[in-house]
Amino acid sequence: MTLPEFLEKGRRSTPLVGLLLYAIAAAFWISFYPYYPETHYALFTTAVLIFFLFTLKQPMAAFGLLLLVASFYGNHPGGRFLETFDILLILSVAGFTIRKRTPDLYSSPDGSSANASHLLNHLMLVILLVMALGFCSAYYLFESLEGYKLEPFYWMAASEWLPHYSIRVAIVSLLAFVAAREFAARIREVPVNISATVMFLIPAIPLLIGIMESLIPGLGKLLDRLHIYLDGYVHRSPSHLSAIKIAPALDGLSPNSLFWNRSWFSVYLIACLPLVGLGVHLLGPQRRRRTIWRAAIVTLLAAYSYCVIAIGARAGLATFGCFAMVLLLLRIPMMRRPSVLWLIGLVFNVSTIAMNFYAF
Repeated sequence: MTLPEFLEKGRRSTPLVGLLLYAIAAAFWISFYPYYPETHYALFTTAVLIFFLFTLKQPMAAFGLLLLVASFYGNHPGGRFLETFDILLILSVAGFTIRKRTPDLYSSPDGSSANASHLLNHLMLVILLVMALGFCSAYYLFESLEGYKLEPFYWMAASEWLPHYSIRVAIVSLLAFVAAREFAARIREVPVNISATVMFLIPAIPLLIGIMESLIPGLGKLLDRLHIYLDGYVHRSPSHLSAIKIAPALDGLSPNSLFWNRSWFSVYLIACLPLVGLGVHLLGPQRRRRTIWRAAIVTLLAAYSYCVIAIGARAGLATFGCFAMVLLLLRIPMMRRPSVLWLIGLVFNVSTIAMNFYAF
C-alpha cells in the first residue's frame, strides 16, 4: 500500500482522528483562559461552542462560515484574538473527519474524480516534503525554542519574528489544505446557488468595506483605530496609482479594508480569485435566474477592479487582469478569435510595462 492510499484509507475509515482533534481544540481553548479578560473569554467561548455544534451537524456550513469570517482575521501576527481562527480551523477539520461524506467524491463513473483524489493525495505528500525540507534547513528554529515559553497560547499567538510562528504556520497550512480538500469533495452536498453565493461572498465582504473606506470620509480612521486596538499599530501606505484619485476619502492612500495593510488586502483578494472562478464554473449549467447571477458576477468583478486600482499594488492588478482575461476567454466564445487574442495580449503587455513607469 502506497502512502497516498494509506492517507486516503485512514481519512475515510475512522472518526478517531476527529475525536482527537476535538480534544486538542478543547484543551487548547481551556488553556487560553488566563490570557483573556473574563467577558471576552465568555463571549468567544460561546462562539466556539456554537461553531463546534455546527461542525457536528453541518461541517460544510461550518467551514463555509469560517471562510466568510476569514477576512476579519487579516491582522498582524500576534494581534488580539487571532488564535481563535486556529481553534475554529481545528474544529472544522475534526467535523469533516467524523462525519462521513455523502455523496462520495470518488464514485464518479468516468473515474475523473478518482484521478483528482489521487492527484490531491500526491499534492499533500509534496506539501509535507517541502515542509520537512524547509525545517531541515532551519533546524535552529527548534533549538531556539529553548528560550521561549511553550504553552499553547504562545504558539497560536506568536508574532512572525518568533520561532513558534514558522512551525505554527506549517501546521495550520496543512490543516487548511485538508479542510479545503474535504470542502471540495463535499461540494455536491450543497445546492449550486448556495455554493456560488458563499464563493462570491468570501471576497465581497472585504471588497464592500474597502469601497466604503475609499468613498466615505472618516471610515478609514475608524478602521485604523480598530487595528490599533487589535495589533497596537496599523500600516498605511500611498497607492502607486494615487494620481487616478479613485479613493477620494483617503487622500492618496490605499484602502486596507479589514486588513492590517494594503498588501494583505491585495493578497487576500487575489487568493479568493479561484473561489470566484469556481463559483462561475458551478453556475455554468444553471438556467434559472441566469440574469441575476450574471449581474452578480459583473458587480463582483467591477468591485474587484475598483479595489485593485485603489490599492495600487501592481502585482495584484496584473494578477487580476490575467484572471479577468482568462475568465472572458472561457465564457465568451468570440473572445477566442485569434485577432482578439492578439489584441488582448498586446494591451496586457503594454499595460504591464507602462504600469511600472506610471508608478514613479
